[in-house]
Amino acid sequence: MPRGCPRSVRLFGRDLKRWLYDPNGAWAILPEGWPSWVSGGCWILARALHEWIGKGSKVWAIYSEIGSDILDPNIIPQHLVVKVGDCFLDGDGASTEKQLLERWEKEEGLRYPELRPASIKDLKEVMIECPVGPTKDLAKALQQTFGTPYYLSRS
Repeated sequence: MPRGCPRSVRLFGRDLKRWLYDPNGAWAILPEGWPSWVSGGCWILARALHEWIGKGSKVWAIYSEIGSDILDPNIIPQHLVVKVGDCFLDGDGASTEKQLLERWEKEEGLRYPELRPASIKDLKEVMIECPVGPTKDLAKALQQTFGTPYYLSRS
């Protein structure tokens, strides 16, 4: 578990990852044809987490050079996460900025990944539409499964 994140966020990240991939948990909410919460489903997950956590969270994106001919000649958004304090939540759980960027550079092959607040304009240009139904369903399921996220919004 990342050492730079508060214990409550690390533990939630661990439980979130388990729940997201549990066939009796959130896995059933992921729309058919979407590979995983990290690949394709990240927009649904980020929006649902942000809706559930509220003011203490922000949607951020990992930008990189891959596919850069679409937007800016240098970088485009590749993955969405939710920032809570100094930690980031996604389908892999909780990470520090360093851990998140290293994982996406080494495991996903992104060149020069950069983390910054997500631009809705950029996302609409390069990512598929984020379905509202599954986003709302996931936010509701987060509330039912984990309760009020007071332990996250104060991190």
